[in-house]
Amino acid sequence: MGWGTVAANAAIAAAYWALPLAGLWLLRRRPSLAPDRLLALLCLAFVGLCGTTHALDAATFWWPAYRLNAVVRTLTALVSLATLGVLVWRRRVLLSLPTPAEYAAALADRDEALTSAALSHANLRRMFEMRDRQNAKLTAELDAMRDSVLRLQADAAHHEFRRASDAELAALRAHMHAIRGAMQ
Repeated sequence: MGWGTVAANAAIAAAYWALPLAGLWLLRRRPSLAPDRLLALLCLAFVGLCGTTHALDAATFWWPAYRLNAVVRTLTALVSLATLGVLVWRRRVLLSLPTPAEYAAALADRDEALTSAALSHANLRRMFEMRDRQNAKLTAELDAMRDSVLRLQADAAHHEFRRASDAELAALRAHMHAIRGAMQ
């Protein structure tokens, strides 16, 4: 019976010591796993101290370390009470954390909003490209119209000049004809 108790306490101690080490390793790699770091560290310390009490129970089979065992158990009790205190103190914050389903729904909503924004952005880009093409077309048409107006103005000015020149020439001819008629 004694060796079974020693073996069981040793196995429990090993598992209780491995749990905080694995927890610390995870917290270092993924701090987001514990939204309340103090509570997580207190829980890990409590589990580690529980492992120490089991190790001392196993060692007491050969070595009567009752005072050390009492000190470790008192420390375990203090850490467990501190853990409870932090848990009660932080309960509102912890209860306000989203559940995995709520978090997944929020992520789906965000992804839908991002997809919608991307589509809107693509539509806006297409609209701006179409506007730019229309502006380029209208600018080309306006340039062509301006060139036509300038040609028409130049043609009108040329015709006006020719008409004025023809009128002056006709007046000069008539004047010269009058002068020849008077000289004869």
